[in-house]
Amino acid sequence: LLADYANRVAGGDVYYSPLVKNPAGGETLALYFEFDEDSTSERTQRQLEIVASMLKGDLAKKITLSGHTDVLGTKEYNDKLSSKRADVVRDFLAEQGVSADQIITIGKGASQPRRPNLTESGEDSPEGRRANRRTEIYLDF
Repeated sequence: LLADYANRVAGGDVYYSPLVKNPAGGETLALYFEFDEDSTSERTQRQLEIVASMLKGDLAKKITLSGHTDVLGTKEYNDKLSSKRADVVRDFLAEQGVSADQIITIGKGASQPRRPNLTESGEDSPEGRRANRRTEIYLDF
């Protein structure tokens, strides 16, 4: 969906994260964050500009933003950080002109990892934790 849109509108000159399967069905765009961060990178902002264009082109389209963290930190801290990650994405989309009525945000903390935070032997998995620091955009349309 995003690749097609990038080719038609931006001549293919937009880097995007691959879509991943949403466990609840459909597809999801995963936007990744650095450890203990809630700010978006330039690459993420370019991806969000595409999402904003799609949403502004059809006001009936709605998205859900789901913030996530890795397992490090307390539950309370991770719940707050995951909500901040979803809010940062929502705020960027709003700055691009997307209506607040089109966006739902939720914070999931560390409750829904995409990859194991620990290896099978119980050791830390930096690669797994990296995949869990994200905001997912559920493409419900």
